[in-house]
Amino acid sequence: TDSPKSSSSITTPKSTSSITTPTSTSSTDTPKSTSSTDTPTSTSSITTPTSTSSTDTPKSTSSTDTPKSTSSTTTITFTSSITTPTSTSSTDTPKSTSSTDTPKSTSSTTTPTFTSSTDT
Repeated sequence: TDSPKSSSSITTPKSTSSITTPTSTSSTDTPKSTSSTDTPTSTSSITTPTSTSSTDTPKSTSSTDTPKSTSSTTTITFTSSITTPTSTSSTDTPKSTSSTDTPKSTSSTTTPTFTSSTDT
């Protein structure tokens, strides 16, 4: 009546290999790639430095404040046609002294007298 039950036929150990399988963490819990999810915001497209060359350009003073040309206002009058120097070469010529005061030749005025023919 009270016989011990064979535990070999009633209670069989369940194979844990078919019921509880270890979950592969490579497909369930994968580390998130920070390159696609949390990417650093490029500051070159959000905050760009404002170019001051187009906003605040220095005014060119060459077109606004140009010096007036005084070459067309004050002209130099040429005095070469009004006052000409008088040529003194034709008015006051030095006199040639070679034709007025010539030295006299004394060789023709005083001749020696030959005494050889008069007093022998």
